[in-house]
Amino acid sequence: MECGCPDIHECKLREYAIDLEVCPERVAGAHIKKEEEVNRFYVRNMDKCILCGRCVRVCDEVAGVHAIDFARRGFESVTAAQYYKDMELSECTFCGLCSQVCPVGALLERRVERLPHQDKMLTVKTTCPHCPVGCELVLNMDRERARITRITTDMDSVGSPNRGLTCLRGRYHFRSVEKDRLTQPMIDGKHAEWTEGIEKLAEALKDKTAIFLGASVTDQEISAIKAAARDRPVTAKGFGLGGVDAAELLASFDVDSPKTPKGKSKPNTADLAQKMTLLSKAVEFGKDSSGFAENLKTLYSMGANIRGLFDSGVVTHTHQEALKDAETVIFVDCSPGDFGFTKDALKGMKKILLASNTCEAYEGTFDIILPITAWAEREGTYTSAFGETKLPVHGGPSPPEGARPLRRIFAEAMRKLGVEIP
Repeated sequence: MECGCPDIHECKLREYAIDLEVCPERVAGAHIKKEEEVNRFYVRNMDKCILCGRCVRVCDEVAGVHAIDFARRGFESVTAAQYYKDMELSECTFCGLCSQVCPVGALLERRVERLPHQDKMLTVKTTCPHCPVGCELVLNMDRERARITRITTDMDSVGSPNRGLTCLRGRYHFRSVEKDRLTQPMIDGKHAEWTEGIEKLAEALKDKTAIFLGASVTDQEISAIKAAARDRPVTAKGFGLGGVDAAELLASFDVDSPKTPKGKSKPNTADLAQKMTLLSKAVEFGKDSSGFAENLKTLYSMGANIRGLFDSGVVTHTHQEALKDAETVIFVDCSPGDFGFTKDALKGMKKILLASNTCEAYEGTFDIILPITAWAEREGTYTSAFGETKLPVHGGPSPPEGARPLRRIFAEAMRKLGVEIP
């Protein structure tokens, strides 16, 4: 049995038909043509729907939205949004759970192009880098580990903070890993060798240097940068918060709990993940987000390891204080815009960027650019923002040949200065 859709390895109808040796011609009958809807995130082909109701249940019971339900009767029955609206105009948050639990090819994510149907995907679990909720993701890759083909979640994972639910950023924004990748060091706008790039970085660390870190760097990368900054004229600063106190912000999510000594307990991260799915849709589609709490919107704009940055003690200055008297400024997995810096604010300083992707808004601004591995290619941990646990970060696809791990880059630069860091 075969219908030609890319759900060949997950289609239960096909699996059971083969196991039971069903002859399609024998069970064929009148066919009522049904609609197919294509949106920016997935395809709904009701012609293949078997009306099992899994999508309806998971949307109601896990996503907590109930964006779809059964409509019409008999052979004309379909699952649809209220008043048959397009999914983008409905209550759907595009969390992707419906397409994940669909046992046939009726609901399919918009996967990468030219994916061979016969390939069974390799999977690796990691932690989402987009916000501090710390959702567990499952990276699906082709057999060569050359790219991510789609992202799913493990709904049976007991230790998962999000219990299988994630927002559309975690589910669909994986293409940023391979988009506009940096694959070779650049010095003064020209391609250079890694040996020259490492030497330039080592020289910069001798100066009065301000280091700005993105919040998707792992605990291990933070430790390496902290070790490089020790006993040197270096100031370090974490992700820009616009004057917001991170500890105070995270504490604002604590809930009343008379059973605990302090009368407060950490929030349920699955509930936070549910709220993030609603907020991410509003942001993605440019809708009004005034109904969401301000602390939630602030949390949405941060990276995954904000707790790790502040607990490590690597954040020693405000971003304005760090920039004062600095001769060199280094941006690690972030951009000047994350801190509100304009090109004029960095005038006269040596500017170094360590990133996985190009920074188009600041093209031509940096004197030195060194390519690093992307979030989906790293190994290490994030510190949970709402608990005492460490969230695992595992590399999925193989990084481009010219990209290097952040820890290795700083270790080699410090070795040039006669300092060994782990």
